[in-house]
Amino acid sequence: MRKRISYAYFTLSIICSFLAFVLSVPAVLAQLSSAQQDAIKWINKLDADYKEVATFIWNNPEMATDEFLSAGKLIDYLEKYGFVVEKEVVKGLPTTFVGTYGRGKPVIGILAEFDALPGLSQKSNILTREALTNGAPGQGCGHHLFGTSSVTAAIALAKTMEEHGITGTVKLYGTPAEEGYSGKAWMVPAGIFDEADVMINYHLG
Repeated sequence: MRKRISYAYFTLSIICSFLAFVLSVPAVLAQLSSAQQDAIKWINKLDADYKEVATFIWNNPEMATDEFLSAGKLIDYLEKYGFVVEKEVVKGLPTTFVGTYGRGKPVIGILAEFDALPGLSQKSNILTREALTNGAPGQGCGHHLFGTSSVTAAIALAKTMEEHGITGTVKLYGTPAEEGYSGKAWMVPAGIFDEADVMINYHLG
């Protein structure tokens, strides 16, 4: 099981952290296993979905505990590729959710944030400040990419594991209210993460 956890972690590390580098260096790409190369192929297949979901969340920024549109969009994305999604997994936090794909051990957890910050409304693709809506919230910490890329990684990892006969379960944890309320701090005592064997997280820098 330790080998499988390590393999899954390495695959996801490539997806989340080194994808741009790997794709730009054919010699590095050639050294990857067939499963790792297929995971990257899945990322490419998901490119249009990724852009559409990230743009939607950018254009519809929502504050902590009110991320209904953003959570709904990520849930739709997961369900489109066969994840079974349980919604409102923490009472009182209606935008918490868990998407599951696969079966057995290890259980690989991936965290996804998607809430916005107050007063940072901004149109995309311009370098000067110009709000979508004056005084409205905006994605100051890149959570439109955080949530979307985590879901994309979960789908790519799950599909690659399935195609290569790798036993295990991928769980995408939708963790709302990170800005100010720390939604994960409410999810931990509720036992939401208990069955995960490894938890993978990243943040834009």
